[in-house]
Amino acid sequence: IVTGVLGAQNLLERDNGFKRAINPQIRVLPQQADNGDKARAVEIAENVLIAHPEVRAFFTDNAIAGPGVGQALKSRRREGKVKLIAMDVTPDLLKLLKEGVADALIAQQPEKMGELAVETLVKAATGQKIPPIIDTGVTVVTRSEIAKSQH
Repeated sequence: IVTGVLGAQNLLERDNGFKRAINPQIRVLPQQADNGDKARAVEIAENVLIAHPEVRAFFTDNAIAGPGVGQALKSRRREGKVKLIAMDVTPDLLKLLKEGVADALIAQQPEKMGELAVETLVKAATGQKIPPIIDTGVTVVTRSEIAKSQH
């Protein structure tokens, strides 16, 4: 897992969700932070690929790490051999997906977030109960999903 900043609550929740969803027999290497620096994400991924040639996948929890890990996979000629699942959908990540470097992108739903934020503010302003967790959902974007949407 390549994260943006260690300890950031939103990233911790993404990473914990990822860990809960994978097979418990999969060994997850210690998480490393790129601190919002794509060059650092490249360096992290290259070091992991060298130190752990058996690595089979990366999960990146932010829009900076995904392109950095993708660049490392390309430079080490590991695209298509090592899976990349990246959070967010940006032009750089879409390009990596179309090239077969990334396998899936996890798209947040900013419109839904905005809608639910307004609804929650209205509830708070009128004294209504607000749930402790509000799930805004995500969409998994794959190459096949992109191909379907272009037809």
